[in-house]
Amino acid sequence: MAGADLPPLSKEQLLALAKTSAGKIFETALLRCARGDSGGRTVLKLVSHSHSPATRSKLRALGFQCHQAQLTKMVLDEGQSFISMLEKAMQEPTERPFFVAYMVGLGHKPVAPDVELGAAPYYSFKVFAKSAALTISEARTRKGNAHTIQIDGARALNGGGASAYDWQNKIIVQLTTTEMYQVLALLENKIESVQLDGHGDAHDKFLHLRAQESRYFVRMGQRDRFAIAVPITPPDAVMIISLLYKQILANDKHLSANDLGQFIDRMATMMTAPAA
Repeated sequence: MAGADLPPLSKEQLLALAKTSAGKIFETALLRCARGDSGGRTVLKLVSHSHSPATRSKLRALGFQCHQAQLTKMVLDEGQSFISMLEKAMQEPTERPFFVAYMVGLGHKPVAPDVELGAAPYYSFKVFAKSAALTISEARTRKGNAHTIQIDGARALNGGGASAYDWQNKIIVQLTTTEMYQVLALLENKIESVQLDGHGDAHDKFLHLRAQESRYFVRMGQRDRFAIAVPITPPDAVMIISLLYKQILANDKHLSANDLGQFIDRMATMMTAPAA
């Protein structure tokens, strides 16, 4: 897989794959790829997509759950059309009914959607660093349908670059409504650090932020997977601050920006006060 510039599968994933009908297809694709056959890499890419945690998370967010063997077979059978339709459904709410109909046509019935991901974002921007990158998005929580922001983190592949990040295996953290206040206080230089732990279904994701002299520093990760670190420049911070104001005020329409600023000041004063 590394030779094809694709994320490797774990030993457990390879053993499980070998026991399915897709195992022989995977083996043949490896041999083809070793001979320089681009068709072999295409198959390996599909297998990699089917084993990506991000792919399963997106399916759960849209209301579908599949066993790994089912998912691998479906992705191999449907090819790039499945991946393209899944991405469109995540990015454009108007595409979701078509994806649901598509999945039902393949014999899959929708179940309760995932509670972690929330609705697909309508606005987002990326922050790039040499070893990793972030996507900052507006989103809606499943519980309460509140406005919030979502942070996706991905490691760099092949030395970095806008097209060389492992978004397929990204880590996703969605802020709670109260966490947005804390992050806003940090980015407005009112507190020095924020540690947000216990995110995700297994409560194993974290997001830590720290203010430094000329920038901010974000570190996020997940237990038994990986952690990434990305510096945030002041111009990028302004974009995040703007989005935080937009989302918080969308939840609390009775507040003005000045009201919110005063609340942040009061909260930061209490958070930095010496313990009695």
